[in-house]
Amino acid sequence: MDNIAIHRLISAAQRFLRTSRRKSIPADACLRIAGEFLAVGSGLKPGFLYDYNAAGAVDVLNYCLALRQLGLTSGMASLYVFELGGSVLLLNLEHSIQRLEMLIGRKDANFPAVDVSANRALPAVCSPAVRDQIRCHLSDILQQLKVLRHSSGDMVHKLLSPPEWNLCTLFGTLLGYPLPYWFDTSKGFENCLALTPLRVYTVKACCSRVAGGINLTVYSFSVPECVLGEVEDCLDTWLEELQNGFRGQSDFSDLTFSTKTVSLAAVAL
Repeated sequence: MDNIAIHRLISAAQRFLRTSRRKSIPADACLRIAGEFLAVGSGLKPGFLYDYNAAGAVDVLNYCLALRQLGLTSGMASLYVFELGGSVLLLNLEHSIQRLEMLIGRKDANFPAVDVSANRALPAVCSPAVRDQIRCHLSDILQQLKVLRHSSGDMVHKLLSPPEWNLCTLFGTLLGYPLPYWFDTSKGFENCLALTPLRVYTVKACCSRVAGGINLTVYSFSVPECVLGEVEDCLDTWLEELQNGFRGQSDFSDLTFSTKTVSLAAVAL
């Protein structure tokens, strides 16, 4: 496939995603946004949360359609724009459906989420009861997505989520993280991650479809070190699936994986 000229990608982002006449989107951000869309389209990850600025769902949809016109077509027909909890979410519909089906069908040992409720002394792998609750919520989202298989991606769709759902967990799952965080929303929205050693995982790749190539952070997420021994198999499975997906596409090259440990005074989820 031909490379896309940098100036065309920058122009598309400035036209459809710019929210102020006085403030433009930096050129490097324009290219990262294009890379994010291509990463979702190529199946490297199932979703992308648009949070670069205050552009709305319709703006993001129009930008997505513009990328198709520019020839950035890898998987673009599978991209759907959603509104969820006041945020704009881009999903690869088929990839998301397949991943949710796989997660929901896994046994508890391979379906971990991390309980970071503020009343805990330390984070811990969620209890079976909480995992069943998460499965129930994911099953509901899965059915909503399946309905869209026969609808158009040329419009904004809404994902319905009752107030009692934990959107942090839902977003983490839809964005492809191996270990989403969960906390008891009935007791507040704080967490116990402050000053807790966290292993930060970063996955990067070079987006060769953009002229000159851009280095994109495909994933960046953290796992409390105190639970690593219990979730090692889950992380290994996730990495293997990522590598398989990487081998099945041609838009990105030079996949790299790194880790470091941090402790932060406060962690916002």
